[in-house]
Amino acid sequence: MLFPFLQSAAPEVTARMRARVRDKLTTTFASQYKARISLKDALTRDAVMTYNARRTGEKYLLVPNG
Repeated sequence: MLFPFLQSAAPEVTARMRARVRDKLTTTFASQYKARISLKDALTRDAVMTYNARRTGEKYLLVPNG
């Protein structure tokens, strides 16, 4: 539903929407992560055991090049 709307919306509307998201990236759209894990480390036994535990409120960010 979003993409058809964005294709038909006026440029001013999409600019306002983008500005709203940009302005709220650190508040409304912010995410908290327990840890950042590189792709290389994501396959270690300890890392798999940790993020596979699926504990409430614990999210892990996979960093492709970090």
